[in-house]
Amino acid sequence: MALASFQRALFDLIANPGLCLQAKENPDILSEKYELSPKEFNRLHSVILQKGMSTNCTLYRINRVTPLYTLLSYTCKLLGDNLLPLLIAFWEKNGRTNLQFKDEVILFAEYLQEAISEGTVQIPFLEEVLSFETKINELRYQKAEPVTNRSGGTYTLNSDIRVAFFRHHPQTLFDILTSDRLMNSSADMIEEGEYYLLLEQNGDEIDMKIISAELGCILDNIEKYNVLPQEFIETGLVREMS
Repeated sequence: MALASFQRALFDLIANPGLCLQAKENPDILSEKYELSPKEFNRLHSVILQKGMSTNCTLYRINRVTPLYTLLSYTCKLLGDNLLPLLIAFWEKNGRTNLQFKDEVILFAEYLQEAISEGTVQIPFLEEVLSFETKINELRYQKAEPVTNRSGGTYTLNSDIRVAFFRHHPQTLFDILTSDRLMNSSADMIEEGEYYLLLEQNGDEIDMKIISAELGCILDNIEKYNVLPQEFIETGLVREMS
């Protein structure tokens, strides 16, 4: 039991520089938080005082931020100076991770969406861009959610299809995101409305095209329908789950 607690404590110390600083000032906190033998306590205390511990903490966080910069690049750009404080808060809340790209991105996206919903993060365009990049990553990892109709059949979007909703014209939005222009100064240039972007995986590429609001609304809200019209099923955008 003590060994498992020692391993958990070592992981927590690497993942949480704040805990390291607390333990340096008050080593007894280790005994209070973890079930440690005297030998394990002394070993942990020795580890904390080593110069390389700071490097371990830095490398750990680099490993955690890499998938976010890679797979949520537009989201990170929009966050700007807010990114670091949000990351620190996210890491403090989600101290343990398996360092897998998929899981780390999902966790951060969920954390950020919760902050947006609660109003603690208010950045123009952030919610729709985060939703778009989340859909892109779902395609990469093929995550589909089934929908059940009254007849007992289960339908979902084709596994290679996702639909992203935008309140601002996506083409103009992406043009600005990929440029050096500031988003706040360019906000008035982006046309507002209801736009739906169809995302379709084609091999290693993801094709994107704007579709009609009518079709986009049906796809985007498919989970709300009990019965899917036959003509819609015949489009090939949905499939029956076995």
